[in-house]
Amino acid sequence: MIGPQAVEWASAALSAFHEWAGRPSPCAANLCAGVREVARRILIPTQRSTDVVAPDEVSKLVEHHIREEVDLLTRMVVTSAVLAFCGLLRFDDLQHILVHTDVLRIYADQVAIFLFKSKTDQHCKGAFITIGRISGPCCPVHLLEQLLMAG
Repeated sequence: MIGPQAVEWASAALSAFHEWAGRPSPCAANLCAGVREVARRILIPTQRSTDVVAPDEVSKLVEHHIREEVDLLTRMVVTSAVLAFCGLLRFDDLQHILVHTDVLRIYADQVAIFLFKSKTDQHCKGAFITIGRISGPCCPVHLLEQLLMAG
């Protein structure tokens, strides 16, 4: 199904492309405004259904993909998934992780990651989150160390 957000996004994209080309946007016309209004009234927004990831699924992900010869992109994606699972992080949080000694600290028993901003950080102060080291191949700290060595 399509919701009214898709119509708004398409309208914004068309406007941006026309503005970049130095042309007037067709989306500024009354007819387009009418289409957007009808979309808001008629189209029903749909939420994506997301299933909860279980620890055994994370283990299978690591076991299947992490090998000695795995490419860097796959290693990054799997490590990000494990960090997100273990640290209760969102994708947006992972996007802002920087590799620098002041903001990413790896200790013997944990990793401390400074998040500059977060959806739940209303005052944008940032905070360190810690993720502990566990035993086995699914250890988020070990996977992060391997990723940094590979990269």
